Amino acid sequence: MIEKSKILNSFIVGAIASVVFIVLITIVADLVPPLKDWLKDNFYHHWIGKGILASLIFLLTQSLMTIYSQRKSSKKNLIESLWILNLVSIFGVLVLFVFYVIETFLLH
Repeated sequence: MIEKSKILNSFIVGAIASVVFIVLITIVADLVPPLKDWLKDNFYHHWIGKGILASLIFLLTQSLMTIYSQRKSSKKNLIESLWILNLVSIFGVLVLFVFYVIETFLLH
């Protein structure tokens, strides 16, 4: 049976990968209109496409971490991973905010 802390850590890593993906694809899709068009054409709306792709990245990352991770996670490791997730999320929000401020006020 797989250790609960290992599963929990794999979920955290999957969430980190999803946050990074959403930030990157949001910026790239705004700068590269064909990518946004592809998302719209294949998923009805570009945000639905981003959500579906982020979900797939989460599931793939989480599954691979659960299967291949050799490390048992201690309580300390889980707390550190949660802090990293929080920092990545806050940084992602700031990056998107700055990007949209620059795009709105400086590029148009």
